[in-house]
Amino acid sequence: MYYFKNIQIFSGKETVSILPLSKGLNIIYGPSNTGKSLVCECLDFLFGGEAPKLKKPVLKVKAVKGVLDVDGEELTIFREIDSKIFEVSGQVKDIRLGSYTTGNGSKKTPPINKLWLRLMGINTDGENVKIFQFQNGKAQSLTLRTFVHTFLINETRLGADNSILKGGDGYSKNIPVATIASLAYLATENNYDADKEIVGIDAEIYDARKVATQKLIDRSMSALAEKSFASLQDTGDKRSVDEIQQDINNILRGMESTEGLLNEAIEKSNALGQELISADDKIAECMVLQNRFNSLESQYESDIRRLTFIAEGEIQKDHTTMDRCPFCNGELSERQSESCVEAAVAEVEHIQAKMIDLASAKNGLTKELDHLNERRESLLGQRRMIQNKIKEDLRPKVSELRNRLIAYSAALERAKAEEMRKAVVSILNEKMEEIIDEETVAPDVKFDVRAVIKDFLKSPMEDHLNTVLESSHYENFVGARFDEDTCDVVVNGSSKMSQGQGYRAFLNTAVAIALQETLDGYNLHRLPLMVADSPIMSLKEAKEDDKGKLLTESMKGGLFQYMIDHCQSRQTIIMENSIPPLDYKNTNMIHFTKDESKGIYGLIKDYRE
Repeated sequence: MYYFKNIQIFSGKETVSILPLSKGLNIIYGPSNTGKSLVCECLDFLFGGEAPKLKKPVLKVKAVKGVLDVDGEELTIFREIDSKIFEVSGQVKDIRLGSYTTGNGSKKTPPINKLWLRLMGINTDGENVKIFQFQNGKAQSLTLRTFVHTFLINETRLGADNSILKGGDGYSKNIPVATIASLAYLATENNYDADKEIVGIDAEIYDARKVATQKLIDRSMSALAEKSFASLQDTGDKRSVDEIQQDINNILRGMESTEGLLNEAIEKSNALGQELISADDKIAECMVLQNRFNSLESQYESDIRRLTFIAEGEIQKDHTTMDRCPFCNGELSERQSESCVEAAVAEVEHIQAKMIDLASAKNGLTKELDHLNERRESLLGQRRMIQNKIKEDLRPKVSELRNRLIAYSAALERAKAEEMRKAVVSILNEKMEEIIDEETVAPDVKFDVRAVIKDFLKSPMEDHLNTVLESSHYENFVGARFDEDTCDVVVNGSSKMSQGQGYRAFLNTAVAIALQETLDGYNLHRLPLMVADSPIMSLKEAKEDDKGKLLTESMKGGLFQYMIDHCQSRQTIIMENSIPPLDYKNTNMIHFTKDESKGIYGLIKDYRE
């Protein structure tokens, strides 16, 4: 296989504009009129198409060169803007170098188609591979131009009504037989004996019954899309019923454990509260006793001062006798006067002894109070910690678990509805297949394009479409199918034509990705790359599209995230005005700024609007 390493545009006198590309996902973004759409035209020009925009005189484009990596070797394809001739150079094994041309070519100058098919692993050195052109049995040669529109999708076609399997800009009701036959050959290398004459039939009854059945199923799908989730909150949770139920069981266990811890904490807080009450009672008793001790101490100190004052006064006197008793103020004899002084001294000594005992008691009481206060502070600290744990940890955790339980219960209800929806969709599709299988087409038909679609394209396309659309968060998604008559996607029972331009571009991109993945699954001749110009129609959606319905931000981000995750294994080139805010990982990001002071102004160096 191969991929484009870069595209070079020659303009002006000697100007060469180089667009570097990588093997995986490339996103080219920026404002309009910076040359993003010209990238698609440059590639088509190298694939043998015309280049009406590149030929505009104002651009001054002289030639386009594509530099390819072919299994590690470099191959260069050069084409002048007004020429049908391609110059191919390089050293790739088994690749003819030199001149090629558009159209049928000649032995001397073979068609460029042979080169591109050879690079896809299709050898056309001998006779050309024949495929069916129409269902009436006519055949044509397989060329890249019969299917280039399936992987090279410009902005006009991406937002159009037509299927990307159909070429051209206008709408066509016919099945593109040549394109289907080409894709069938890429997937299986079966050309259904296209070189032999066959007879086709018009199976009107078969078609009428199939159309009627399909309408019934589509209406059922549409009704299911409108009603299945109408009363359910969209939680954004895409897990299965079993996964959500497992989480609900874990939450219930967590709630039981947390509520147990909460109850234990409350009980411990209450017990600490009782201990605090007891400690406060003891402290109050000690305080009363301390007050009594203080009063007694004050009384003792007062008595000592009075007695000491009397005794000292008598000692300081000129040894005269005391006339009156200091206690009763009665008249004293000389002997009684001496006895009162002795009594006062003795009383002071007695009170001092009591004060020593009182001081010891007060000291013990103080220690007990200190111990009780320390105990009280410890109990308060423990209780405060428990109450903080209850307030800041356990209660919020219980509340959080309850909220999660409510959310998961809603998600579980939606997941069960989703499983039921998928089961109904599967049954509807199975019944459709059963009805189609019951009807048979006459055995003399050797090439029935609808049968070919059903054989190699329909089932894998539907699988990939459902995966892409569901992963991209398509709004109210119920189910998608690939309709063989329109060769297009039908979502939720509604055709793409019933959608606005933004949704059409989104769905056409999904079809292009699904087609790439379908052919990847056959692992024979893969499409070389995918180019899509404006899949989310950013600029055009500044106003409502023609159906009054805009793409959601979730859908835009979902589609780009899908491409980031799944389009790195093959070259994909996306052009868009503005892109969702995502982690683009290893994506090759090219930003056209339309600003001289920063980044790349646009694709063509010298061109300014």
